[in-house]
Amino acid sequence: MILPIVAYGSNILRRICDPVTHQTPALPQLTLDMWDTLRRAGGVGLAAPQLGKALRLFVINSETHDFRQAFLNPVIIDQSETMTTDTEGCLSIPGIWEDISRPESILIRYEDENFIFRENAFHGDLARMIQHEYDHINGKLMIDYLPPLRKQLLQHKLKMISTGKIRAPYPMK
Repeated sequence: MILPIVAYGSNILRRICDPVTHQTPALPQLTLDMWDTLRRAGGVGLAAPQLGKALRLFVINSETHDFRQAFLNPVIIDQSETMTTDTEGCLSIPGIWEDISRPESILIRYEDENFIFRENAFHGDLARMIQHEYDHINGKLMIDYLPPLRKQLLQHKLKMISTGKIRAPYPMK
């Protein structure tokens, strides 16, 4: 089922999320809903708090890299000192695209949809996508990386998003 994506300004986007467990209610359905919602929105990643669920869960689907994975309870355990800057957008902040600097590579430990522990290194675009969604489950947004002046210049647009005056081409709340 396609669910509405939570817009910038909602408190849940600033919350450090709770771990996912075998007892997490309706986890398989939530994961399916996340895939459906991500596909409908045309994004490459989506985190549970963006659907109003304060859970340490996100999904990545990059057709460019032939990569599709759910990440449960992820922890970035290492990152490169080398930084790269590229343009990022966010489904919760429609219409805003900004250059964000992030580590080029990461090493992440997580559980997959079957609660099997994994540890993988990611580089380049995939590392960027994962870090962006990882930030969501830790209450951080891409705009937090912007210099104060740039954030100040975006305040009007951010207020428009938070009050529902900017529409996205996908369902939002």
